[in-house]
Amino acid sequence: GPADSRRLVIDNTAPTGAIGSPSTAFHRTAPVLSGTANDPNNPTPPSFNSVKVRVKDPDGNYWNGTAFAAGIQEVAAGFTYPGVGTAVDWSTSPALGLKDGGDYTVLVNPLDKAGNAPANEGAMATFTITFDTAAPTVIRSPCTTTAYRFPMPPRSGFSIRTSTASPGPPRRTSSSTTKI
Repeated sequence: GPADSRRLVIDNTAPTGAIGSPSTAFHRTAPVLSGTANDPNNPTPPSFNSVKVRVKDPDGNYWNGTAFAAGIQEVAAGFTYPGVGTAVDWSTSPALGLKDGGDYTVLVNPLDKAGNAPANEGAMATFTITFDTAAPTVIRSPCTTTAYRFPMPPRSGFSIRTSTASPGPPRRTSSSTTKI
């Protein structure tokens, strides 16, 4: 009978992620999380199994979809293949329970169909935001009628010596600087 052939792809390269949003450090509302993930050198795109996002709070807890909890927790992101290259666009808008004044780290963890993923959080794309909903505090102090003296700027110039014993106009004799 005819020979049967199969195409085999050996993929041992971990995909990479990038975070496009948030792109600024300070936020008053929970931002949309989005970016790209790339599986380099893969001849059969799109080759992603999933793209997941971690959001870590200041205490090292992770958002699990409803609350921050101990241990690594991830939220699934939807992804689409734009039709060319080896990258996909991903996004998610989890209802994050962020607390005012906290620094939160967003990490992206892509997984390809061969089971490759970044080895650890140090290999993942990250972005840290500060969540700030409090208005700045205005400090007012009453005016007083106390007079203040400020230092005078240094004065410089020259002195003129006049004498009735010397005929002619006054002469410049030396320069001096006076500090008050």
